[in-house]
Amino acid sequence: MPETFINLKTAEKLTSPTPAGTRHNTAIQIALDLLGNGLSDTAVFETLRGKYDSSLTDTELRQIISWASQKHPSPSLTRGNGHHVRTDHPKKRTPIEHTRWWLSGRQMTLEQFTESSQLPIPSDRQEQLRIVLELIYDGADSLNIVCDFIERDSKACPKGAGKILSRDGWLEYLGKKGVPQSKAGAWFRPNPCGPKGSGTSGAVMDSDISAHRFLLLESDVLPLEMQLMLFSKLKLPISVVLLSGGLSAHAWVRLGCSNATDFSERARRIVSALAPFGIDQANKNPSRLSRLPGALRVIGAKGTGLQSLLWLNPGKMDLKDDELELFESSLEFPALEEKPFKKVVQDALVRYEELFNNQGKTGVPTGIADFDRDTGGLKPGQMMVVSAESGSGKSSVALNIANAALAVGKPVALFTLEMLNEDIADILFAMNCKIERDKFNTGRFFENDLQAMVRKAATLANYPFWSCDESRLNVDQIRKRVLQLKREFNVELVIVDYAQIVSSQDNFSPREQQVAEISRGLCAIAKDAKVPVVVLSQVNDQGKLRESRVIGHEAHIVVSLENHESDGRIIFHVVKGRRIQKKSYVLHYEPQFCFVKSESKIKDDDIPRQRSATPDP
Repeated sequence: MPETFINLKTAEKLTSPTPAGTRHNTAIQIALDLLGNGLSDTAVFETLRGKYDSSLTDTELRQIISWASQKHPSPSLTRGNGHHVRTDHPKKRTPIEHTRWWLSGRQMTLEQFTESSQLPIPSDRQEQLRIVLELIYDGADSLNIVCDFIERDSKACPKGAGKILSRDGWLEYLGKKGVPQSKAGAWFRPNPCGPKGSGTSGAVMDSDISAHRFLLLESDVLPLEMQLMLFSKLKLPISVVLLSGGLSAHAWVRLGCSNATDFSERARRIVSALAPFGIDQANKNPSRLSRLPGALRVIGAKGTGLQSLLWLNPGKMDLKDDELELFESSLEFPALEEKPFKKVVQDALVRYEELFNNQGKTGVPTGIADFDRDTGGLKPGQMMVVSAESGSGKSSVALNIANAALAVGKPVALFTLEMLNEDIADILFAMNCKIERDKFNTGRFFENDLQAMVRKAATLANYPFWSCDESRLNVDQIRKRVLQLKREFNVELVIVDYAQIVSSQDNFSPREQQVAEISRGLCAIAKDAKVPVVVLSQVNDQGKLRESRVIGHEAHIVVSLENHESDGRIIFHVVKGRRIQKKSYVLHYEPQFCFVKSESKIKDDDIPRQRSATPDP
């Protein structure tokens, strides 16, 4: 992730003393700039806390940040010299993508989640409500249950004041009449309230809450199995989790705040921190309604429609300040697993079995038979750099690799900043139909050339091949297109021709740093999209990878091409290889057809003297 850009004026404010009487406004200006440039609320708070002494309280700082966040500030566009730059923010994940990242793909079934409850969950629905009332609340707590509803767009919404009884009153009601419910099930207010609501027709309002005990968390966008795993991993004191009778789970977080102000601030921090996970941002007020454990719903029901208790831990203590900060910081990196290497080992065994059952056929073929035999082809997540001097056949080799992958049905994406799509079509016809390349300039085809191309056209036209020939592309644009192609068409190979003319998003850094950032971005694409990425790269006069050593350092495989066109050969030197040997291969090269095929493996002693394209140590 690129370093967050800080406006020069903001940097000066952070490092300079604040004149008397201006600290509040200065803190607001700093918060607006930092939030606009991608810092989280927590990071902005830590930055401001480091600048100001205790005379500016934590509460005041958080109020400033909250106010600034609601203004949706835009990124700063100027450094101190007034030149415009682009701020490179990472692509925003969807809630499902973000939660999958944080959970490392793990999910949890209803059965697994219920088994992890501290107390066993009774199967009888009336008993589920009884143990929640007995173990979570005191006898004198006044609790509100609502059964009346109205339907809006086939969805039931609670209506009216419902009924307020003490905890003991509800236990008595339960024994005589059973679980309160309607066709829409029933709603329950986790926080105790006064004996009568002050809203319309006696409805309970925020001001009527007498004990600010629980914060409700729920999501309507995450799959249920993902919600359950999320609630099991959050570093929050969750006392109750229940199934809504639909597709969402409701978690009651024990805040135990002494007043409405503290509750509002803590609720805001927790819910805001969980916004990337798709947690409902409206659930910040203490009078929020959850579902009543044990009630049975018909309207909007999924499965049995039972609003069932899934998790009960009445021993959870009130959330402390340090625990809240720990919770916020725990969301910055994926959740830790108790036995982290278990899944790695299990996945490895599956991979080994696949390797055994598909020996030599597990990767994307390059068409270089000896190389494919030795390596199994190109693997997902790898970046291979093919380096050579200009005019040494890099593009021909790359297009032959693409052609070999397409021939076995592997979808390929090519990003070329030198050739037009019509040039690519010419080369594919030339290599597949053995037609001299210069005929595509002069039109001096033989009749059998045209016949061969017509016969081959149907095959080429049906190739899952996306070629992008735009004159300017940056890494972010390539990344977006690759992820789209992976998602929609399962692209299995990406080729970039070539690294040094991919546009940089920062025109003010030295060129070496720009190319280094480009190479890191291309390597990240291979990893994130889980596809092999072949990157062509020029070398300088000393035979080193041009303009940045980072290209070679980031790559999993570095290949140096040595052109012996007069002998009809290209030597394919593997000069760096993670998990593969450094070997050299002779390729038969017919430049008039842009055609390359492998001959036999050669020994190092047979290789003519050459300039190495290995990355500097």
